[in-house]
Amino acid sequence: MPEDNTNHEKRKMEYECSYSEMTLAAAEKRLDLDFQTFVSEATSVDRMLAETRGIALGTEEDETKGTKKKVWSHIVQYLNFEGYPTDACPDFTRANVNDLILYIMGPILWDFNIELDEGNARLRREKEIISPDSKTGGYGEFVVVEEPWIGEDFVLIIESKPCLGDAIKHCLLAMKDMWSINSKGKVYGFVTTGEDWRMLSYDGTRFEMTDKFTVLSTAKPTEQQMKEVSVLVDCIIAALRSGGIK
Repeated sequence: MPEDNTNHEKRKMEYECSYSEMTLAAAEKRLDLDFQTFVSEATSVDRMLAETRGIALGTEEDETKGTKKKVWSHIVQYLNFEGYPTDACPDFTRANVNDLILYIMGPILWDFNIELDEGNARLRREKEIISPDSKTGGYGEFVVVEEPWIGEDFVLIIESKPCLGDAIKHCLLAMKDMWSINSKGKVYGFVTTGEDWRMLSYDGTRFEMTDKFTVLSTAKPTEQQMKEVSVLVDCIIAALRSGGIK
């Protein structure tokens, strides 16, 4: 036990300030943006996807139909035995939301790597990220890296928090450091409460974020909910395809 504690302290000393401990004012200075303005200038999911893929949402043949069905099936199972992710349920915790994220990411990464044969993306949980200048660092709840056996290229991060505002700050700081480690390309982020999501991107110069979009709007499966899940899958696949150092 003492050795584990010592190692933990060593890791904490490798950077000056963690994402979670940084004040909003300090984060704004680090990121060179005004948080309120950034949120107010959020773009539509359609526009983000068009910029990411170079094509408008829904205008290409959907080769991910099978993936979307798998994700939907996983979510239906999840809702059946975990319940609906809402603050109204006192037993529903952040850990439950992280279970939901894992259920969503599993079939997406499997199909991206195996069925679509488009990469070697790997999911890392509680992945430590440290900026090259050692100024900031912290842990990403879910981080996707590419080619981990050659040298990890960061692709995307997913953060879950009860308040999307807190998740956005954490995600932006992590994305800045992820890009700095990659040294080129583009990185993506997703923040979620379980119900609501936002997609973010950073190319080393400019941060961008979508409007909030709802993925789960009811505890019972509906056709509309299937469409909402379909949009999320489109977003994650787009990020996987263009994220990292590509």
